[in-house]
Amino acid sequence: MKNNSPIAILLATFNSEKYLNQQIDSILEQTNREWTLFINDDCSTDNTLQIIDHYTENHKNKIIRLSPGTQKSGAAYNFEFLLQAISSNYYMFCDHDDVWLPSKIDDSIKQMRVMEKEFPGSAVIVHTDLAVADENLHILHPSFYKKIKVNPVYFSSFNFLGVANCVTGCTMLINDMAKIKTPPLPMHFTMMHDWWIAINNSKTGKISYIPRATLLYRQHASNTIGVQKGGIFNILYLRRNLLYDIRKYRYLRMLGYGNILKYIYYKLLYQLMRYIKK
Repeated sequence: MKNNSPIAILLATFNSEKYLNQQIDSILEQTNREWTLFINDDCSTDNTLQIIDHYTENHKNKIIRLSPGTQKSGAAYNFEFLLQAISSNYYMFCDHDDVWLPSKIDDSIKQMRVMEKEFPGSAVIVHTDLAVADENLHILHPSFYKKIKVNPVYFSSFNFLGVANCVTGCTMLINDMAKIKTPPLPMHFTMMHDWWIAINNSKTGKISYIPRATLLYRQHASNTIGVQKGGIFNILYLRRNLLYDIRKYRYLRMLGYGNILKYIYYKLLYQLMRYIKK
C-alpha cells in the first residue's frame, strides 16, 4: 500500500482498549501533519477494533486500519507486517500504550533531514530519549537512558548492538533505505523488531540519537518490555536475560557477529562503560 504522506506511522495493537485512545489522540495532536497512521491488530479479544474503527471513521484521510489476520503473530511480526505492507519515504513505530509529546515527529524528521543531507543515499535511523511514566502518566524519570545508565551515543555500533539494544522502537524514525537494508525476520524470531532493524543497519547505515524525550513511556503490569524493578525482580531479570542472550547469539551468528568470546567481551565492556561514561 502506497502512503500518500511522507511519513508512515506504524501502530501495532493487541488488547489495547485501556490506553489506545490516549496514544492516537497524541498523534492527532502532533505539530507535524505530514503523516498517515496505519494500524494492524493482532487478534484482540477486547474492544480494540471498535476503538480503531471509531478513529478511522472520523479521520479517514489520516488513519487506516489494515485487514486483521486470523492468527496471533506477536508484536515483532505485527510491526514487520506493517513495515512490509506500506510503501513510504519514512517510517515510525508506535506502541499502543505510550503518549507522544507534541513535537515528536517534527523533532525526528528535522534530524533525519540533517543526516540525509550529510550522508546522501545512506540508510538512516533517528531515535530519541523517553520520559518514564507510571500508568497514569505521572513522570517517574525524565530520561529513560539516564535511569538505566546508558548513553546511546557510545553503544550504537554493530559490536555493542550485538549485546544490548539502545535503539528503542517506539522512538525510531527510519528512512526507506533503512527498510531496504533490513532483511525479513527469521522464522520463530524471539527478539524485537527494533533490535533487528538497528543491528542490520549499524554496519553501513547511520544511527543518530536525540538526547531529548519525545514520548511518555508508560510502565504498567502488561508491558512487553519495560524498566526493570529491583529485589526479587532482579533475580528474575537475570534469569530471563541469560535466556535472552542465548537466543540472541543464535541470530548474531547469522549476521556474522563472531564467536562467543567476542560476545562475552562486549557484554562485559558494555556493563563497565555504563558506569564510567556520563
